[in-house]
Amino acid sequence: MFSKVLSKLKSGKNNVVNQSDTFNSIMNFSKKILESQYPERIYDVIYTLGKPKQINRILNALTNERQNNQDCGEQELFIAGNTLDYQYFFNKSNNVKIIDSSILEISPSSHLVFTYPWDQKRLLDAFLNVGEAVDNKWEHDPLNHIVTLIEPLNIAIIANGNHSAAMNIISNESLFRVKYIMDLFPVYQEIYTDGIDFKYRSNDNFIEKVTSVEMAAIFEIGRLIQQHNSIGFSNGRMLKEK
Repeated sequence: MFSKVLSKLKSGKNNVVNQSDTFNSIMNFSKKILESQYPERIYDVIYTLGKPKQINRILNALTNERQNNQDCGEQELFIAGNTLDYQYFFNKSNNVKIIDSSILEISPSSHLVFTYPWDQKRLLDAFLNVGEAVDNKWEHDPLNHIVTLIEPLNIAIIANGNHSAAMNIISNESLFRVKYIMDLFPVYQEIYTDGIDFKYRSNDNFIEKVTSVEMAAIFEIGRLIQQHNSIGFSNGRMLKEK
């Protein structure tokens, strides 16, 4: 019995070490990209790191593993948990600005756009009724597809229309129109992650465990982008302005 406990503790310690190594490897890779002559390719790194989470979130609804969308929102993108204190930093009114959605558009082929389908039947209906494959090309509905772009990462989240939005992410038929832009700068002043935990900068107090080392790395890559002078993070290289 005691040997099993020791084995479990050792296994947990090894997992933490491996997770830390993975996080540090990603961060070192990202620093090399930003220090190269093509720092803008950091957005391709972000896209690559976050793509599995984006697709798996849709897959969870398809397989009926997900039956709610309580995981939606800017803060849940990085930190999974119910800690209310940290959410304050993501919801400060000065973090978000409203823009003219006819001006700024993003492509799901070059941007990570996270949608949160939660009902298998609704997702099935979307597959059968939305998209060029069923002679009904996907179109952005400004009243239904509410898009928030998160700077400096140039990733977006969808509020409302989650099931139909998934069709555009899968098929890449049209552009999403951005309604809100959220700046993570105030968040970076308060929160950081070492790849194992999210913590407060002021006192290193624990917030939540990292549940995705890739998303934790994306979070900290944004800090690197802000600190890097050779790349203008505002709107990035992949936004299309009319």
